[in-house]
Amino acid sequence: MTEPIPVEARFEPNGTLIPLAFEWQGQRFTIESHGRQWEENGTHHFLVMVAGDRVFELVYLHEENQWELRRSPHDFNRHPFI
Repeated sequence: MTEPIPVEARFEPNGTLIPLAFEWQGQRFTIESHGRQWEENGTHHFLVMVAGDRVFELVYLHEENQWELRRSPHDFNRHPFI
């Protein structure tokens, strides 16, 4: 899954990017906690948790200044060790 989505985020004074909330399938999700994050080929990946212990992978594409949803809870349930 790769789907462009709107994400509310902030840049800290030190340049750290922090996603706060996002919209997907007509719903707004507030991010309750942040897990692993990594950079890969000009993108910044974030594993985030929302209400109900649902995990999503959000990706920020630096050059495009755009966010994508890469994995939803459904994807993690099918492939829990990815």
